[in-house]
Amino acid sequence: MILPIKRQWTKTCDRLSHCILICDVNILKGDKILNQVHSEIKSWLEANKEQIISDIIEALKINSESNNRAEAKKSLKQVLDVAQKLGFRSELRAEDQVGVVFFGEGTETLGILTHADIVPVGDPKLWFYSPYGEFNEGKIYGRGAVDNKGMVISSLYAMAAVKALNMPVYKKLELIIGTREEIVWDDIYLYKEEGHPLPDYGFTPDGEFPITNREKGNCEIHMIFRGGDCPGEFEVPDIKSGEVINSVPGKAIARVRGNIEEIKAMVMEFNRTAPEAGLELEQICTEEATIAATGKTAHSSMPEQGINAMTFMCLFLSRLKVKNAALEEYVKFVADHFNDNYYGSSLGLPDHPEFLNGEEMGKTTAVPTMVYVDDGIHLLMSIRTVYGTTREEIADAFDRLSSKYGFSYTFVDYLDPLYVSKEHKFIELLSRTYEEVTKEKAELILTGGTTYAKALPGSVAFGPVFPKDDDMCHQTDEYISVDKLMKATEIYALVIARVLLDKESFLRG
Repeated sequence: MILPIKRQWTKTCDRLSHCILICDVNILKGDKILNQVHSEIKSWLEANKEQIISDIIEALKINSESNNRAEAKKSLKQVLDVAQKLGFRSELRAEDQVGVVFFGEGTETLGILTHADIVPVGDPKLWFYSPYGEFNEGKIYGRGAVDNKGMVISSLYAMAAVKALNMPVYKKLELIIGTREEIVWDDIYLYKEEGHPLPDYGFTPDGEFPITNREKGNCEIHMIFRGGDCPGEFEVPDIKSGEVINSVPGKAIARVRGNIEEIKAMVMEFNRTAPEAGLELEQICTEEATIAATGKTAHSSMPEQGINAMTFMCLFLSRLKVKNAALEEYVKFVADHFNDNYYGSSLGLPDHPEFLNGEEMGKTTAVPTMVYVDDGIHLLMSIRTVYGTTREEIADAFDRLSSKYGFSYTFVDYLDPLYVSKEHKFIELLSRTYEEVTKEKAELILTGGTTYAKALPGSVAFGPVFPKDDDMCHQTDEYISVDKLMKATEIYALVIARVLLDKESFLRG
């Protein structure tokens, strides 16, 4: 049940309505009026907090991994049901891969981009709390609590809080909900192909506060190592690591055939010199065993936060004389370039300036994230490029590498880096609103992550992770605290109010 606000300020509200009719564009200029709007939004959100939590828990119950089209569609329809409950009109587009929720009227459109798909849960046994929605001690746990189902619901309630003001609006808002954000953006590409008008500016609640106006580019490469037999002592018929291309793999497994006692001794020696790898051997029969390496998962845009289990496994396998040339080249490639290193310069990618207009752009990173056997050794890589890097530069580097290590490759996906100037009027509004609610300075930040902000002009990532808070995206026991959820929703609602209730344009210039 959505609870209305019991207004305690009828006369003030009447005066406010009168002010709207007379003052038009100055609707949010006066401090008294602005404070009243802010207070009303906070009261409405607090009154509906329990329902917000409940709707997020319900959304988390659906295991909507990006590649599971049926469950992703089910999740999308569920959140659109919440939109309908809140009184909004919505549509399914792009062959039911994208949902759009509408609010307001006007010639200028604010966009909020979110997604209902998730990365895989991984091993549920590694989760202390349920990966499918659990509330405990002020926190909401589950895959997608932060990234990004929790924020789909947050955005809907932020819209509803503004709608509950019952004030004239002068612009449109479109909440765009995708279902393929965690992999190749087939949903958004098709959405654009269908010719739908794009919002003029906007944000995605799929990053960090204060404001992420710079995103590294995103490049995903699929490599295949093929080769025949070669002299050796051990067969490795199967290897596997990683579940999605944009996560540092926390587990790597290899099946090995040969002298098992010798392999056991090598595992013990490897663990002695690299105890952080924690190799475990499970004997299958007298001449076959599986070996597992354990690391720590993290988003591939922040490889320094993870421990890549694949590199541990390749360092171990590099000590074996294997009978497969493709495996040998794959192991050599990973061991050569990713042993305690995740910068793209090791691959021969050119360096670009680390600062633009006084703002940091960072360095290019490259991470091997998935490997499997299927008529060759298939390796997938996630590369995050700095501003100025081109697709052609990446192709040149991989042409050279392919000649050296004997692999073929294709681009799975490629997106240029994002940069929105701090002088953009909408960025100024986001900064002002964030500072008012948090009483902290709205610094503009850089991320290696890729969000839907790249899909629209003038768009940035804006929360929900606050400074100094743990970013639990893609991690075991992903959660968002209710306090931070409500604060983020308050910020989003106030931004929506300031845009839609103001006749003045927020377009560049």
